[in-house]
Amino acid sequence: MNELEIELNNIDPQEFFTNENISSLRSHFPKLKIVQRGELFKVLGEKKSLDDFNKKFKYLINYYSEFNSLNPNVIDEIIYNDIKYNGKDKVSLILHGVGGKPILAKTTCLCCWPRRNRKNLYWSSYCS
Repeated sequence: MNELEIELNNIDPQEFFTNENISSLRSHFPKLKIVQRGELFKVLGEKKSLDDFNKKFKYLINYYSEFNSLNPNVIDEIIYNDIKYNGKDKVSLILHGVGGKPILAKTTCLCCWPRRNRKNLYWSSYCS
C-alpha cells in the first residue's frame, strides 16, 4: 500500500476540511483511506488511485485558493466532470451559479482565435 502526504500551507483546514467535504472525497475515492490531521493530509491506497487523487486534489486546492470556499457541489463537478481548474487558465470556467456549480464555456472566445480571423472585426481591440 502506497502513501501520499500533502501539507496545506495557505489553506484554513477548518473551512477546507468540513465533514461534508471529507465525506464527498471519500465517496469519490472509495478505494483510498483518507486521513486529515491539522494541515497534514494523508492518503493510503494503490499507486494509480493515488495519482488520480493527487491530480484532482491539486485542482481543488487551486479552486479554494482562488475563491476561498469549497463545497461538495464543487468537489463533484471537479471530480466527475474532470474540470481542470489550475487557477491560471480560466478560459473554460465562466462563473459559478447557484450553489457553487461551475458554469463552463461551450465555445472558444474571440481572444482564442488566430489574429488573421479577427483583424477586420470592430471589437478585436478588446482582445488584443
